[in-house]
Amino acid sequence: MQLCSKCGRAKPTTDFVRARRQCKDCRRAVARARYAADPERFRREMRDRRRVNPERYRATEKRYYATHREDRRSQRLEKHRRYNATHRKEIRQRRQLAQAYVDAARAGGCVDCGVKHLGVLDSDHVRGVKVNNIATLVRDGPTPALFAELAKCETRCANCHRIVTAQRARNKALARAA
Repeated sequence: MQLCSKCGRAKPTTDFVRARRQCKDCRRAVARARYAADPERFRREMRDRRRVNPERYRATEKRYYATHREDRRSQRLEKHRRYNATHRKEIRQRRQLAQAYVDAARAGGCVDCGVKHLGVLDSDHVRGVKVNNIATLVRDGPTPALFAELAKCETRCANCHRIVTAQRARNKALARAA
């Protein structure tokens, strides 16, 4: 047991930092009061201390993270588990709704050959500048960006899409050469 010079209570030696005369609780209260009095000065002093002796602070941080790694990992996993449990269903519904919009836009089939099987249909960007892939935008749900990209597209089957894209590339190369 050791006597704290500030609060006067007898406490176990584990409640004291090294050979200090004040207990951890009292030292914490003093630090909080100093911070409340002048936060900028407190931050400046801490920065100066870190600059003077960076190895000490690096070693302290390493020790802290080594001893609390599992706690931090379990807290992070618990946070993700709670988030996923509450939001996974909502996210899935948003994606399904966005996919339904895309499927409805592709329902007319390929503009070239008329194939209507959704498994082989692509969105061919023919108007404006392509900002993003349709699949990437579907992941975010039915957003204005998805609708804007769909407006720039024509529906083509995979074969026709490849053929038209190759023709465009050939035409661009010829235009550059001329």
